[in-house]
Amino acid sequence: MKKLVYPMILSEDKVEGVYIAQFPDLDIITDGETIEDAFLRAKEYLQTFVDLSVKYDNEIETASEYKVVAAKNAKKIVLLSDATVKSAAPLTAKEKSYMDFVKKYFTTED
Repeated sequence: MKKLVYPMILSEDKVEGVYIAQFPDLDIITDGETIEDAFLRAKEYLQTFVDLSVKYDNEIETASEYKVVAAKNAKKIVLLSDATVKSAAPLTAKEKSYMDFVKKYFTTED
């Protein structure tokens, strides 16, 4: 198994009274009532994202370097979070049907 490690940006949304967690490389964003809650939700979201990307054979963006993300977000908390790339479970019949539909109607060929 392989581990993927991504920088996560944590910031406080004072208007909403929550903490925002995001993975800028993957366009993943979530929130939580506390920093810990936001971190744990984001970590779980990252793992789910990786699992589904593997299952549906989608490309996963390469992570940016921590120091680059930290430099761009100097006033925010930047942490690292990881996800384990596992073997893909086979698609169910319903999932396969959905994939065929998407390929037929939403995929363009060059």
